[in-house]
Amino acid sequence: TNFIISMFAKGRNVEKVISKAGTQSFIKLSKNAGINSNVTPHMLVSSKVLRYIRGLANRGEDGSQSQIKALYRMADGKVEALEFDVANDFDDVGVPLRNIKLKKNVLIAAIIRENNVIYPGGDTKLEVGDSVIVMTTNEHTCDLGDITQRS
Repeated sequence: TNFIISMFAKGRNVEKVISKAGTQSFIKLSKNAGINSNVTPHMLVSSKVLRYIRGLANRGEDGSQSQIKALYRMADGKVEALEFDVANDFDDVGVPLRNIKLKKNVLIAAIIRENNVIYPGGDTKLEVGDSVIVMTTNEHTCDLGDITQRS
């Protein structure tokens, strides 16, 4: 039913169609039909479970949790979008992004500061309390510090 409704919406030139698919086979079928945004219950559950497991694996000796606020997998699980809070112990607070050495395949996509979305440039600095959206293909990113290269 969701596939048929999505096809109807696509035929009516709806700009953004998101389809709920019961199985991966429907995702392939809908992509062939031009519907590129699909969600399955499996994708949603796996993202929640992965976030929980990473939080446990990254628990500090003081009982603190991982900094991951949200985690979403995209592109058949090949790309992750993660949201982190910038804490005062992050080494690059106040450093212009152009001076931060990011690991390969990491992109700082957005910063949320006081309910305002900032699309970062080289002069943008991360501040304590910011939320940072990071896109990566690296599977072992648990904290904001995991996106930087340390010498």
